[in-house]
Amino acid sequence: KHVWFGETMSDGFQFEYGGEGSNPADVAIQLTFLRLMATEAAQNVTYHCKNSVAYMDQASGNLKQVLLV
Repeated sequence: KHVWFGETMSDGFQFEYGGEGSNPADVAIQLTFLRLMATEAAQNVTYHCKNSVAYMDQASGNLKQVLLV
């Protein structure tokens, strides 16, 4: 059975970009610039959570990019 990080888990939280002490306005400007300059992007996320699905394409049910823990 899968669980949703922000909904099912009581300690779930929204992911934020930028490190501690980063100005949120600066991070927003950088992300906006990246959106304007790129047609695609990729990122790596370190994920440690037993018996859960990190990603699934809801439309197709595709688990090809799922993270196995």
